[in-house]
Amino acid sequence: MASQICELARAHYPREVVYFLSGKILNHTLFIDGLLYQHYSSDSRHGIVYQNLPILSSMVGSFHSHPGFSCNPSKADLSFFRKYGFVHFIIRRPYDSSSFCAYDSYGHPIPFQFS
Repeated sequence: MASQICELARAHYPREVVYFLSGKILNHTLFIDGLLYQHYSSDSRHGIVYQNLPILSSMVGSFHSHPGFSCNPSKADLSFFRKYGFVHFIIRRPYDSSSFCAYDSYGHPIPFQFS
């Protein structure tokens, strides 16, 4: 899944890309099994999600890209995190496996690893 996210971020650069994550938790491990598309608009500074996604029990969070080299969440990111799921990834340039940061729904960094 990480390589797909990297590809999506690179393909949309310099615009942000936003997707929701589908998955489940088993034995304290998050398994992401899909990406859920929700219509949005974006530019090089931010993305706006049109919030008409139905409530899905499999939605566990989101990922979005930042067009720069920072993955610190903005105020808008923090507001978004509180609304959708419990784990949120931001990917920054250069959009590779070392470019991810993860946050909980309150914007606190959380440790993670992809396998």
